[in-house]
Amino acid sequence: ETELMDQHQADELDDLNLDSSALWESIFEEAEDHYYGFGDTLQDFKEAMKLYVHAAKLGALPAYSQIGEMYLQGKGVQANADTALKYFKEGARKGSVFCYWAMGMLFWRSEDYPEKNTLENTNKCFSIFLRCLDEGLSGGQLLTEDQWISVDQDCVSLLIPKVLHDIEPPVVLNIFFFQRIESIRARVQGMI
Repeated sequence: ETELMDQHQADELDDLNLDSSALWESIFEEAEDHYYGFGDTLQDFKEAMKLYVHAAKLGALPAYSQIGEMYLQGKGVQANADTALKYFKEGARKGSVFCYWAMGMLFWRSEDYPEKNTLENTNKCFSIFLRCLDEGLSGGQLLTEDQWISVDQDCVSLLIPKVLHDIEPPVVLNIFFFQRIESIRARVQGMI
């Protein structure tokens, strides 16, 4: 038996190289169309959720953060922070660096986890996010353009309480804020 395994004959299947993103990209794009109501597609959160879940099962890392956000906001589903956290954790486990950011924001904003050390969890999630960026996202996925927009918007929401009420954002992000200052400034100008 092992002889058969050791003596592999080259055939046309050896040249078959499937790009895993090809399996989920069109489903993810269709989910985005339904979520945002792009083009002629009617906005339909329930259909978007169904498609995001399908895309996630096929390996779409960005789908995990979208599903988590939909559970946080109650779009197409009953709002549930625990389920959102579950999807963020699973996405992070599979290599979505953005899911660490999303978890950091969830813990920072959340009143749903008073029994847990939310500041410690916030700092851990943001630290892992930053470390992954520093390490060049080896083995993970680069952030999408939409995810960078979300990060910049979140940075604005983290900095506004500092300016208005002297409430410090997570210290672990101070250097990151300076690195992203131009993007954050552009995001603020776009909001005005």
